[in-house]
Amino acid sequence: MSWTSTILVVDDQDASRFVKVQTLRRASFRVIEATTGTDALARFSNEQPDLVILDVNLPDISGLEVTRRLRAAVPGPPALQILQISATAVTPADRVRGLDQGADVYLVEPVDPEVLVATVQALLRVRRADAALAAALDRERRARRIAEEADRLKDEFIATLSHELRTPLNAVMGWIWQLQHTTLSEPARARALESLERNARMQAQLINDLLDVSRAAKGKLQLEMRLVDLKNVVLAAAESVAESIEHKQLELQMDVDSVWVAGDEARLQQVATNLLTNAVQFTPIEGRILVALGVEGDEAVLTVEDTGTGIDPAFLPFVFDQFRQGEGGLTRKHGGLGLGLAVVKQLVTLHDGSVTVESRGAGRGATFTVRLPKEATPAVDLVEGSPVLLNELRVMLLTDNGVDAMGIKPLLECSGARVLVSSLDAETNGSATRDIDLVVTVRGEDPLTFGLPNAPQGAPSQVMPRSSNPSQIVRCAARMTTRRSPAETESVVAGPRPVS
Repeated sequence: MSWTSTILVVDDQDASRFVKVQTLRRASFRVIEATTGTDALARFSNEQPDLVILDVNLPDISGLEVTRRLRAAVPGPPALQILQISATAVTPADRVRGLDQGADVYLVEPVDPEVLVATVQALLRVRRADAALAAALDRERRARRIAEEADRLKDEFIATLSHELRTPLNAVMGWIWQLQHTTLSEPARARALESLERNARMQAQLINDLLDVSRAAKGKLQLEMRLVDLKNVVLAAAESVAESIEHKQLELQMDVDSVWVAGDEARLQQVATNLLTNAVQFTPIEGRILVALGVEGDEAVLTVEDTGTGIDPAFLPFVFDQFRQGEGGLTRKHGGLGLGLAVVKQLVTLHDGSVTVESRGAGRGATFTVRLPKEATPAVDLVEGSPVLLNELRVMLLTDNGVDAMGIKPLLECSGARVLVSSLDAETNGSATRDIDLVVTVRGEDPLTFGLPNAPQGAPSQVMPRSSNPSQIVRCAARMTTRRSPAETESVVAGPRPVS
């Protein structure tokens, strides 16, 4: 039998207590018993019942005093329901005193069993309603706190954005005025042009980060997947921040091996550059940055470690959140919108990878670790770079109504495929599948199915969850086909990672 609620029955008269207990158990309640006020308080502390049926006259402590102590111990919500009952204190004054002391209902014995059960059920309904109201209020308070925090972050972001945009604009406007109204020497003119270019790049980076965050949030950030040697990506990223490293007199130590992955080369360089830029920004003058790239199992592992300001343990869970920085507002020492690491997180996730951060605390540096699925080294040298993974692959995308609601078509086309969208009915009616290399089926809420055209019954196919990220989908399409270059034939072999 499954008990609906737990009830504590407190009565020093064995016969009276027995009747109440049996009546309630027949009504499917879980019942515990006590014979004294002291025993009742102990049983309540251990069992935490939903309702207490309490005799007024007890041998050690008055039922009224027990009620007072229970109310003090459990202020609620939800409020503990207390039903006082007595065979001797039966006057209206007794009832008033019991209710004033905290009882929810006061009954006089003898009590009809049906009345007892109905009263208990009514009190439990009140308790459940009280609990539901308390839960709703708690949700409302949490939602209000979240909204207030979001509003605070929005205001802080707008203030920071205006500051970050205005700073390079002021420099640009200042140099433009000098170029227009004064005669600058050649060295000064060169400095002006260099400053204009640098500040224009800063503006472009701010805008690109904002656009990337927006596209990723809407699922519109497409990847141009190809085989990429991460070593070249990391070296290019290091070159892009070389001037900043030299300016701050930082020591850059690099231990990078050649590791191949499937990904968008430009986006992967953006990941490495953002991590290095973050390290440079938060590492003091003459500090040290260590970059390592290698293989662990079936993963390519990139780590960027610095001896910088470190991260407070309380802030670690929010490092990759948008617009979040360890220092808030315009009083912070370091610039930026707090988007660089958010972009890193989004791009790595799109590549079926993960990124984590560790720090031993403020002033003790930080270590960022990126893990991506590793691919085998190409069988031939790719002197001029690898073609996109789905180069000229001909794909038929079959959906319920011929509409690509999931955006599979642009995702595959971005990596070189030519995609024809058709309906499942068209396939059933024998629509032409000539010159098709791969069929991707999206049926209702079912997982994605990748198969070969005109395959015999029972031919192998690949099924992927609808929540699969772009990297998983493109790599699956590449694995399912044999129309790959010699370089790709032995490379895109890693199976899909488990998707939660």
